[in-house]
Amino acid sequence: MPEPHRRLRQAQFSDHMVEGRCLRVARFGSEAVAPGRPLLFFSGIGANIELLAPFLESVKGREVITFDMPGLGGSAPGSGPYRLSAMADISARILKDLGVGKADVMGVSWGGMLAQEFAYRHPQIVNRLVLAATTAGFPLVPGSPSSLVKMVTSQRYANPGAIDDYLHALYG
Repeated sequence: MPEPHRRLRQAQFSDHMVEGRCLRVARFGSEAVAPGRPLLFFSGIGANIELLAPFLESVKGREVITFDMPGLGGSAPGSGPYRLSAMADISARILKDLGVGKADVMGVSWGGMLAQEFAYRHPQIVNRLVLAATTAGFPLVPGSPSSLVKMVTSQRYANPGAIDDYLHALYG
């Protein structure tokens, strides 16, 4: 097994049972090192704590809190599918269990949608909201039907030349 990333060795890991889900939570930095509000970070779908190491290395002077979603990394699978609203509530419970009253919240990609839901459901906890490479949750469909047809065809994966047609249909 490869040696853990240097920053991960410095993280404080804990397991949190919330609504029947055992989630692995990581805290990087500490209140003593980084006084003020921590950063609650939601990653993109399928990303576990280990994949965040390069980003976390670049965060200086801040406490960062993040956790593996159910079924990822060190978190146990859930008993079934989960909704963004449920994960937002679970995230608020984790912060409460950690003694955090307010936090800056950042989400990337799918995590950005979760961050929006978290801010909507728990505005009293959110100091700042930072969204990166995300959507407001509604489907983003191209303007023309021919572009949509090119997006859903499997040819873009099977035929090396099809990617040119795909990109031209989307971006002109």
